[in-house]
Amino acid sequence: MSHQSTGGNLAETLARMGFTRLIVIDRDRVELRNLSSQPYAMGEVGAPKARALAGGLYRAVQARVEARNLELTEVNAVALLAGSALVVDAFDNYVARATVTGAVRTLVLPCLPIGFSGDGLYGSVRWDRGYQVPRPSVGDPCDYPLTRPLALCLVALAARSIAEYVHAGAQQSYELTWADPRIVVAPLDTILSLLTREAPAVVVNTIGPFTDIAPRAVRACPPGTHYVDVANELAAVSDKLDLHEQAVATGRTLVTGAGFGVLATESVVLQLCAGRPPAARVRVDALASVVIEPGVIGSALAATIIDGVATGFRRVERGRIVRSWLARDLERLTTPDGVTLSSTSVGWTMPAGLWS
Repeated sequence: MSHQSTGGNLAETLARMGFTRLIVIDRDRVELRNLSSQPYAMGEVGAPKARALAGGLYRAVQARVEARNLELTEVNAVALLAGSALVVDAFDNYVARATVTGAVRTLVLPCLPIGFSGDGLYGSVRWDRGYQVPRPSVGDPCDYPLTRPLALCLVALAARSIAEYVHAGAQQSYELTWADPRIVVAPLDTILSLLTREAPAVVVNTIGPFTDIAPRAVRACPPGTHYVDVANELAAVSDKLDLHEQAVATGRTLVTGAGFGVLATESVVLQLCAGRPPAARVRVDALASVVIEPGVIGSALAATIIDGVATGFRRVERGRIVRSWLARDLERLTTPDGVTLSSTSVGWTMPAGLWS
């Protein structure tokens, strides 16, 4: 994987999705102008890009990214790319892209080139089958003020394509122009009215607190519009499950709890319990390493915390949700890195880890 506006952001996305074996190749160093579109901090200006990215992702999610701070050439390309399960070509120049294309065809490796035009208005995620290396274009996309939004759109499509390839072997290509996405900045009521009027295929709701916002968003979805949210509050999840019959009658699918907080714990439980007799009790301690900037937390997060405390505490016991209390079952745990933690029950569907 090269490391430009798309490559760096894609590496970050894949690492946060759980991909653990990533190699980043880039000879460049961080420049001040890169800060507007690439995942760097001011203090990293002048540092090798690949190493800065690897360090940042390790601090963020403990992802181990192999950084190769060198130029990929016709002489070393085959050796550098050999053994890869997938090559993502995000280089920003004709020579490097042509070199990657030649090397992957020699090695018979799957390759996913991604990138956008010099004017920053068109981008593509296109698998190597018959891929033609684009000729050099005039202009530098990094100078375009909307480069980062377009790059993140491409990154989302590329991450989806990579996940589909890893899961099912599918090679889905995408194209995107800046005329395709539409960004609406408006009060919530206006946005909900747009959902009702324009009937999108799927609504993905990431706005909290979900006990308040989610029911309104679901009601705004017309028949045939599916709904997904990342709720982690018991009341919000229960409300959505209670709408099952209504969703079936209106041709909708309602998916709640699709965020990391729920999926990271429930998927572990399902995997551990698969093929075993039903467990009488399962405890999952979610000890996420999260970097939080000092200062006042956002109003949505504050409302979510207060809502969880006001709702009361629950746990699942013998297949039933029963009441619990704060600080139940305090445990002292040691992580594989040797860090000692305290874990205790709180007002969500999982315990919380407290650094100590």
